[in-house]
Amino acid sequence: MTMIDRAESTMTENQMLTDRNPDLMPGYMFKPEAAKYLLTTERKISLYVKYGLLRYAKFGKNYVFRKEWLDQFAEDWTGYDLSNEEKIRYSINARRWKGTH
Repeated sequence: MTMIDRAESTMTENQMLTDRNPDLMPGYMFKPEAAKYLLTTERKISLYVKYGLLRYAKFGKNYVFRKEWLDQFAEDWTGYDLSNEEKIRYSINARRWKGTH
């Protein structure tokens, strides 16, 4: 594959993402897509962001996420109960106590 072929391939992939979300930079997803990817709710995504568990970027006034960040979050917090705000706080403290933070 030549450099031109790779550039066209990347451009096509980026164009598909931009066509789906015309206002979003390629490679990022909005909160509804992130919630769907993590099989959770938008409210929980907001809590994860609030407590600093999930990496994000801002696009205007919206939070946006990369797939890699969502995968890292899922890997880091596997085994912890993050089902509500109280349990999130408890999980953060438990993780700090274990020294895995």
